[in-house]
Amino acid sequence: MGSTITARVSDEVRRELEEITKSEKLDRSTVVRRLLERAIKDYKLDEALRKYQNREISLGKAAEEAGISLRKILSEARKQDVHFDYTKESLREDVRVEDE
Repeated sequence: MGSTITARVSDEVRRELEEITKSEKLDRSTVVRRLLERAIKDYKLDEALRKYQNREISLGKAAEEAGISLRKILSEARKQDVHFDYTKESLREDVRVEDE
């Protein structure tokens, strides 16, 4: 079992949640849980790509922090038009991260 959290939301967000619960034929808790899980994954990906773009971490480390494969983060970086500064040293670092 997990923990219970509460959050105050605007009437608009509440209405949107109700529409989703009807559309998906799910209870509100399930919808909120799924949306929150998706938002956390998106946040982790965005944060990892931001760190990579700022040269704080390698692409392999960014994939690790986002919890996705190197191939997937390459695809996501292309979608978000992230500039690649990929050197031989970056490749070596990423291979080390994948091996761990």
